[in-house]
Amino acid sequence: PCSDKSRPRRKKPRVPAFSGEDSIFYGFYGHVGGSPQGVIRMVFTDPVTILGALFEVHDIVYVVWLGLPLLGFFLLSPGLAAVALPQLLANGLSDFRSMTDPRYHSVAAVIPFVIAATVFGIARLGVPRRTFASAAVLVSSAVLALIVGPWPRAVGMAPLGGRPTLPPARVAALSDAVLLVPKGVPVSASNTAGSHLSARRYVYSIPNLGRAEWVVVDLNDPWVVSADSPILTNHPEIVRSFAAKIGRDTSWRKVFGREGVLVFRRAAA
Repeated sequence: PCSDKSRPRRKKPRVPAFSGEDSIFYGFYGHVGGSPQGVIRMVFTDPVTILGALFEVHDIVYVVWLGLPLLGFFLLSPGLAAVALPQLLANGLSDFRSMTDPRYHSVAAVIPFVIAATVFGIARLGVPRRTFASAAVLVSSAVLALIVGPWPRAVGMAPLGGRPTLPPARVAALSDAVLLVPKGVPVSASNTAGSHLSARRYVYSIPNLGRAEWVVVDLNDPWVVSADSPILTNHPEIVRSFAAKIGRDTSWRKVFGREGVLVFRRAAA
């Protein structure tokens, strides 16, 4: 959300658990108790809610996507595969959809164990079946990687479920907008543009302004920071409201506008 290297040191540690505050990530589990202790209580007081959170459609699809490349062979080594269950449960209980999307990093603590379980599971098969199973897993994983992974972008196509490739005109507009912002000056920017402006002392994600002297807004980039989420959330209406507010503010001057990409500069900067 922001980087401010010159802030004075806090007397309290930054980690909420050690500063007497709840972790902001507990918000992902508000509907099932809001904390590890709360989840355990609900297991005994309201198990229906817990089961409902674990067996939503997207949770079931998530498990299917995890098992499909490996063709379920990890089930032949259930003890090792079970090591992944705590992380699977944490992902499934969350109401944040990206935690049950295998393309996101929440799957990182699951994959090593299901792959290892697949290897040991296939090893338990007889030699003829072992060869066939190994080949089937390799083919299945390769095909799904080509369909769902990033490789289709090499030929200008979007992966299954992925974001479409940006039109060349918008890419050019973003590039020109980024080049307008002087090096080192404090800036607030949309997510995509911000990734090219972060090598400076002060950088903020919209709608935060902080000490920003320049603002780069991509009206087609809906990801913003919010007080109730530790990560960016999809709110295109906040982006447009923010841009409109800056546009009406006489202390800011619009210096660029093309393909939905706007650049503002403080009038006194």
